[in-house]
Amino acid sequence: MGRSRGIWGSVLAVVVASAWTSDAEAGPKQRRDYFLDPPQKGLWAHGDVLTLGAQASLESRTPIEDETFGTLAVRASGLASIGFSEAAAHVDVRYLFVTFGASAGYRNVWRTYQGVPGTEVSRSLRLDADSTSSFETNAWGWGEGRARLAVPLETFSFVTNHAVRWEDSPRNTYDWFHTNVHDGGVLYRADAVLFVRSATLGAIGPYARYMDMPRNDGRRRELSAGFIYGVRLGLKKRDDLLSVFVLARPGDDEFGFHTLRLPLWTMVVYRASFRLLDY
Repeated sequence: MGRSRGIWGSVLAVVVASAWTSDAEAGPKQRRDYFLDPPQKGLWAHGDVLTLGAQASLESRTPIEDETFGTLAVRASGLASIGFSEAAAHVDVRYLFVTFGASAGYRNVWRTYQGVPGTEVSRSLRLDADSTSSFETNAWGWGEGRARLAVPLETFSFVTNHAVRWEDSPRNTYDWFHTNVHDGGVLYRADAVLFVRSATLGAIGPYARYMDMPRNDGRRRELSAGFIYGVRLGLKKRDDLLSVFVLARPGDDEFGFHTLRLPLWTMVVYRASFRLLDY
């Protein structure tokens, strides 16, 4: 039995090593800002390590005419973090610079921070809830429709996203995904970033996000600003990516990750991608 396990362990190690290096040996050297170029076709597996958790996803990209002109992408993902877990399905259709997409998912929030309608769900309140384990566990579904415009240029790339999202969350509840507080219902989100590109240093640019959310029988409008930086880190010779996202809202006692004790939404993500099939 021990010998058999050793053989299968060796086989597994060879398979993993082969998947890790196969893309590295094909094609020209990959730019460190490659993530701003049209995505490659095929069946892909992605593994993400996040600041507060991990995500795995499987994505199929089918060219429309040619992958440079358009792609149909279908993806399934599962995420687990310190505050919630989620399973979701996504579909996106890109043609040239424009992408239309939709997603649906189910979220299990094991640290649900909720206040009486009309009251703040501040960072200090959430920290107190953590220290006393006075949070609740809830689960709800959500759906989203979105449009994206991406204009890749030689030195600059402009990307903007617009989304209408529905969440069946409780009233006056902290949203781990957007790090703000809102009621259940229909949300609108718009964001934009202007990247400065470098083949050797990656891409960085100013980032702004606007949201319109249901809150206290009305609407709450929120604007935050920061930056995004992305670079092929090189732990895997091709198709890996380190991304850093930062948004700030000075003076807002509810906004951001409460563990930082500041009005900051920050996310550091490392992704390794593997092409399983080429079609």
